[in-house]
Amino acid sequence: MSRKKKDKSNSYGTRVEYKDVLFKSKFEADFAEYLDTLGLEWQYEPDSFSYTPPVSKYTPDFKVWKPGEKKDSFFIETKGRFTLADRQKMKQIKKQYPKLNIKMLFQRPTIKLGKKMTYKSWCEKYEYETITMDSLKNLVEESKQSE
Repeated sequence: MSRKKKDKSNSYGTRVEYKDVLFKSKFEADFAEYLDTLGLEWQYEPDSFSYTPPVSKYTPDFKVWKPGEKKDSFFIETKGRFTLADRQKMKQIKKQYPKLNIKMLFQRPTIKLGKKMTYKSWCEKYEYETITMDSLKNLVEESKQSE
């Protein structure tokens, strides 16, 4: 697929276009392309959730449907950096929307937040599932085998 880099137009820096969608990062655009190679149906930032404090809005990066399922979907939040503000927001989302199925995909899940905690271990502590490209591929393959 052809990609076009856009000028720096906001705090996200250089945006990348893929399939007529303008992504906030190359990582997101690459991931969208990967979802297509797996044959998964997806949408970019289709839903938002209000949360407090403060009164804010959270928009997960991707909504993805399980293979062969039109009703069974989940969200994927892609992260290069997982800042303190991101972690505080995700804690509030978990408290206020405990049944919301959000999976975290990190470029580097083993980055340390302190002496011991990594991005991945933070997710385990706050009950967020982390996924990798390989685990997503395995989900697709398992779904095909069960058909």
